[in-house]
Amino acid sequence: MQVIKEEVSEIAVIVAKETVETDILIKKVGKEANIADKEKAEAEIAAKETNAITESALATKARADAALAEALPALDKAKAAVGGLQPGDISDMTKIGNPVQAVCVCIIVLMILIWEWKIKIKKIDYTDIDALRKTYKSGLPRLKPPANFLKFVAAWSTKQAKEIPETVKERVYAEIAKSQEVLGYPFEEKVYQSKGCLAASKLCSFINNIMFFNKTYLFVKPLQEEMEAATLLANTKQEELRVIEEKVAVLVAQVKELEDELQAAVEKKEKVEAEARAC
Repeated sequence: MQVIKEEVSEIAVIVAKETVETDILIKKVGKEANIADKEKAEAEIAAKETNAITESALATKARADAALAEALPALDKAKAAVGGLQPGDISDMTKIGNPVQAVCVCIIVLMILIWEWKIKIKKIDYTDIDALRKTYKSGLPRLKPPANFLKFVAAWSTKQAKEIPETVKERVYAEIAKSQEVLGYPFEEKVYQSKGCLAASKLCSFINNIMFFNKTYLFVKPLQEEMEAATLLANTKQEELRVIEEKVAVLVAQVKELEDELQAAVEKKEKVEAEARAC
């Protein structure tokens, strides 16, 4: 009988020990699980924020790409207009003794666009053909020799089309508008070609397309800068998210180990309790 009592006492001690250890594990698992849940919640918030920033960057990129898709063809058209001219075409135009108003306007506007920073062209009276021709002829030396002029204009369009001074653009738009109002016809390639001068019509096309490209590019540039900033931020957030997700993965693995350990402890405790009841 004494032996049985001693065995029962030993089993009771073991049960108590297993119970304490199991309770400790339960608390530990709960604590670690809470930490893991908190980190998971933070990871979800970070993921939403990162996704939103990434989507914003992609949306901005799409807008910039769409605007560039409009702008670049205009620049190509401007270059093609000049590229379609031969030195002889420019030479023929410069030899016209008394050019029509359209020819004068085209060269004057071109002078303002490219050389306004260097030569200040005075106020233009579009009703005075003699004054127009005088201003036109003052710009002819810049068109000679024709081959060099065409190369210069093509190179200028590549380097300067993005950075036309605001004052120059305002003057170009103002003179075009004024000429259209006084002369009664639009500043367009087909209309100017109908006036009998191929070179003037092509240069008209060049000016219009350069101005359109510049206007569109100025819309695109801040979008590109915004996209670059958003992309940089998105990359930073993605890296931060990666670190958080790695931390969560470690915590989840630790919780899983503790849960497995707890399960084993519970099974051991239940076994000891069953043995105690059997006594």
